[in-house]
Amino acid sequence: MQIAGINKNVLDPKGGAIARDKSGNPKGTLREPAAISLIEKHIPIRTIADDLEALALAYEKYKGHGVVGIQDAWVDEELIPIYEYALREDRIDI
Repeated sequence: MQIAGINKNVLDPKGGAIARDKSGNPKGTLREPAAISLIEKHIPIRTIADDLEALALAYEKYKGHGVVGIQDAWVDEELIPIYEYALREDRIDI
């Protein structure tokens, strides 16, 4: 939020809200797409390598806690090829 310049002086965008503490300082939660769009332009573009690394890290964490199976309840369409690649390359083993 600091990179996006969101502080207590920034007004809530039309159709969105910036969650604030009692003093009016942003708490870190942006509500609705109108508010989320305030930071989106500052988010680096993900690469396939980034997604594969994140998937590998998640699976290692699962295995480290003894998890033997998972179900991803929300997979964006753009991530389906990542899962398919990971399966083909035996990067997913739970």
